[in-house]
Amino acid sequence: AIGLDQLHIALDVGEVDALAADTQRLAQALREHGLAVSLTINAGGHTRPYWRSHTAEYLRFLQAAITTPAPSHRCHIPAN
Repeated sequence: AIGLDQLHIALDVGEVDALAADTQRLAQALREHGLAVSLTINAGGHTRPYWRSHTAEYLRFLQAAITTPAPSHRCHIPAN
């Protein structure tokens, strides 16, 4: 699909999170399909203190994603 090469996926999981293994498999599968994926594994689990300690980081990532202009994918249709 147009633009997938511009997509950057950031995955974050705690090392003792029950979803850690699945998150690692997801990152690998996405990479195998040519997508840019960053995977961060931090100390901790799927807990409120874990998410709170990373909230500022997540918000910076999201802010950068919505303030960076998307590449233009214009389709040129020649005039008759």
